Amino acid sequence: MKKLFTLFVSSLILFSASAQSEFSNIVLANHTTAKSSVLKSTHVLQSDEAKPFDLDVDIPKLIFHTDDLSALSGEANGQVDEEFTGDLASRIVLMGGFNIYNSKFTNSNSGGSTDNAYANLFVNIAAMYMLTQTIGVGLAILGNNYTAHSNDVKTSSEGQWGAGVFGRYYFPCFAPRFYTFGQVGFNFQGGTSKEFDSNTGDEIEALRDNVSSVSLGINPGFSYFLTPAIALEMSFGLFSWGQTTYTNDQDNTLKQTNSDVDFWLNSKALTFGFCWWLGPVGGS
Repeated sequence: MKKLFTLFVSSLILFSASAQSEFSNIVLANHTTAKSSVLKSTHVLQSDEAKPFDLDVDIPKLIFHTDDLSALSGEANGQVDEEFTGDLASRIVLMGGFNIYNSKFTNSNSGGSTDNAYANLFVNIAAMYMLTQTIGVGLAILGNNYTAHSNDVKTSSEGQWGAGVFGRYYFPCFAPRFYTFGQVGFNFQGGTSKEFDSNTGDEIEALRDNVSSVSLGINPGFSYFLTPAIALEMSFGLFSWGQTTYTNDQDNTLKQTNSDVDFWLNSKALTFGFCWWLGPVGGS
């Protein structure tokens, strides 16, 4: 009887050890199939000497960077952890913008009516360097083209090219996606002004002028970051001063000098553009 009891107790001990070992194997197998969203898991296993030891499993974190545009298409099965720090300091920004201004009106008098139309296209390409998180300075290349028509016949045109310097201050209203900014700029341009016969549309060469202009402006605006490196923006004229000088192309005699001052929401200065922020993004 004593031998049977001893054999029964030994069987129970062996069965318990076997069950504990099987359970540990099942837990370890389940953890090896864990989702990649788990960054670190620690399991405590028992060795034959009953001493615990740690098994660390490190899974790399998926980080979204702007340069990886494939992440925007919804790839990686939703396992992308977007890092959008909004860090602007010490980065170079490539910028571009345009403004289109059109106007049409009709003049009526005793001799009949005249349909007039004006069109102006302004473009700029610039580069800016961020001195701090909020302050940037830059250089711009400017282009401007103006045409006037009367009864569908070109009567005058003016084209100018030039350069400008500017400073910009960002206000992180709803950072890191949405910023407002204030910009102060000084521009100088030069080009040619032409007059045309209102009947035939032929240029009157004696009326061709050389044009030079300087301008100073304050332009507030808005910038929205689609990604940490791409932003869309819009700006408008709060204050602008400009002076344009015309000299005859043939004898260089001074013809006239015009000065303009505009305040608050000048539609002629409403500009749409984009920015490409170069440099480290996403905290990398």
